[in-house]
Amino acid sequence: MMGMLGNFQNKIKEAQQKLDDITIYEQGNGISITVTASKKIKDISIASDFDKDELEDLLVITLNKALDKAGQRAEEEMKSVSNGMLPNLPGLF
Repeated sequence: MMGMLGNFQNKIKEAQQKLDDITIYEQGNGISITVTASKKIKDISIASDFDKDELEDLLVITLNKALDKAGQRAEEEMKSVSNGMLPNLPGLF
């Protein structure tokens, strides 16, 4: 049992490191954002001129979309790691 737990912990660490290498790209309304699956912002590009309020609103919208996609991808990765290792517990990953 302890060996299985140690193996599972190693797989979780590997999956978490893999999430840093997976990039998610979101684009909308002249703004593009790249984040990792571990929800770290890598790049923001603004292609057009915006006034301050419009830019702030568009950044929030586009960032939230990118982070939502990153969260979904992270959940998929963690499910694949835990497949067969843990019982199916809703909401675990």
